[in-house]
Amino acid sequence: MILSYAIWAFSVPIALSMLVILVLRLIVHKLPPRDMAASGWLRSGRSARVRSACCCWAPAAPHVFAAAGLPEIGQVAAGSA
Repeated sequence: MILSYAIWAFSVPIALSMLVILVLRLIVHKLPPRDMAASGWLRSGRSARVRSACCCWAPAAPHVFAAAGLPEIGQVAAGSA
């Protein structure tokens, strides 16, 4: 679980930067053709996966971190969802 949180922490800035690039492209350039519109928003699925991962980890976090000797961090991780 600790490794999962570490990987999550590294992936969130990358996912957010991709969303910023997508929004900037929409601001600077015209909208894509109608048949390309759906594929342009496929990149936003990362933020949904990040949120669902947090919701899945939160119930187990207090138990896992307490077993590792870090009960305070487990309570913080449980409150993050």
